Amino acid sequence: MINSPRGSGAVKAARLTSISVFAFTSLLQGVTSIMRSFSNDLMGTASNYKGWFNYLEAPAFYASLKSLLLAPQIILFKDKRRRLAFIAFFSVWMIPVLFPFFRFALYGFMGDYYKHGLSIFIPFIFLLFGLYGLKNIEEKNNLNNVVLLITFLILLLALYIPYFDGTQYEFKDIIDTDLRSVITLFLFLYTGLLYLLQFDKSRKYIKLLLLFILCIEVGYLSSITTNHRKVLTNAQYNSKVGYNDYSLDAINYLKSIDTGFYRINKAFFSSLANFNFSNDAQIQGFYGTSSYASFNKREYIDFLEKTGIIDKGQEYQTRWSRGLVTRPVLQAITTVKYNIVKTADISSKNLLFKIIYEPIKTIGDVLVLKNKYFVPLGFSYDKYITLEDFEVLPSDMQKDMAMIQAVVTDFPLPDLNRISPDEVIRNTEKFTWGDLDKIVAHKKNDAMEMTYFRQKDIKGTVTLDKKKLIFFSIPLDDGWMAYDNGKPLEFIKANIGFMGILLDKGTHDIELKYRIKHLNIFLSISIISLLIYLTMLFLQIPTFRKHGKQY
Repeated sequence: MINSPRGSGAVKAARLTSISVFAFTSLLQGVTSIMRSFSNDLMGTASNYKGWFNYLEAPAFYASLKSLLLAPQIILFKDKRRRLAFIAFFSVWMIPVLFPFFRFALYGFMGDYYKHGLSIFIPFIFLLFGLYGLKNIEEKNNLNNVVLLITFLILLLALYIPYFDGTQYEFKDIIDTDLRSVITLFLFLYTGLLYLLQFDKSRKYIKLLLLFILCIEVGYLSSITTNHRKVLTNAQYNSKVGYNDYSLDAINYLKSIDTGFYRINKAFFSSLANFNFSNDAQIQGFYGTSSYASFNKREYIDFLEKTGIIDKGQEYQTRWSRGLVTRPVLQAITTVKYNIVKTADISSKNLLFKIIYEPIKTIGDVLVLKNKYFVPLGFSYDKYITLEDFEVLPSDMQKDMAMIQAVVTDFPLPDLNRISPDEVIRNTEKFTWGDLDKIVAHKKNDAMEMTYFRQKDIKGTVTLDKKKLIFFSIPLDDGWMAYDNGKPLEFIKANIGFMGILLDKGTHDIELKYRIKHLNIFLSISIISLLIYLTMLFLQIPTFRKHGKQY
């Protein structure tokens, strides 16, 4: 988490930090907070949700209707300080709901949502207060009918206020009126049963009835959350749609004809969901360049930013990383060997893409293409360009061609030839595809021949005619270790965020290993802590037995 743009604080959402401290929440967001305290589905379920933002990240404050009725009973505490403490605690947690700036601050200005935080804490507060209210009634038979009635009327008012009259949301049927009627019925039942709870003769039966109604409420409302949503049907599962479409056949075909290491660029998403995630590679079992993750690796995001693929400082784009789909030249140096595109979309591809990729097979409605300029993992550079010089290059094409010719680094490499921005610009202006053929052929000759590949262990051999940098399109990470003929090597940050090693002239047996940093230390601490706990527990057994006899 720390080694990501969000966790490190390297990227902040400018919109979130610029908002006024005491600016109120929007109307739709405020109403969503109220409605989803009665039920998380009162404004729709999953894809049919109509409230603020989306179903997952909007306020989700429901923790039973009975809790809402019972929570105000805390004002019956005789201890005034205790009563004030509860009210103050509740007020503190309402501040981020009323004033978005404080909510943004709780999330480190890294996102505009309620999930993982407020949608856990606030329902817990409702539940906790409701339990204290019930406990107060149970122990002291001290139900305040006036407070109960006022609470009931306020909850009904909150349910039925025409919040959206005269606004842009007036005719959008945002609130599920049928579900609202069911919730109203539950509130009537709870209010009546809680009123009857004060009579000793019926108390025993009322308790059972309250529990029974609560089970019905929770079961009914949670069934809506679970079942009123789009699901993958059996027919879809067995059809050529979604992640089982023809792209999966194309991937299986490539695996059957090419068993080496390579990446595949997929120019479309197969998801049937409303949101197209960038994780088709994980789901369909291939190596790609796109990734959706809350904490994408910082080094890879740096590479995408400095090559102009994503906008600098845009937190949203650091999570929804589309990868190298629009940059076929960069695909060559990042071990992308194949592209999968829809046959209907191939005509829309630009000339550069059509020059670099040649079709090899059509499977269903997808076309499989092969990169004519593919370079394997672990190719060499004998030139370098400084990161500072690279950043002043005026166009994306010049940056791409610079990275083909020379490794980008902010580390001094006196044994390699340095090229300047002017030289890159001149070379690009007179560049021909024949020149690219020569560069790629040269890099293939000096590339590492892979002899073993696993996610955490890569082996290969390479023979160099002079000192060069071997480049691996793997994001730099402290967990990776490099060995040359059994001797450890230091990594150099290459091409902005990837790994590189400097090797002298000669033949080299290279091994890359990944190990979780400090794993042995943390594992030892865990084992020692567990042994201490078990020892303390064992020593306490005689005391437990002694106290048991006394009772």
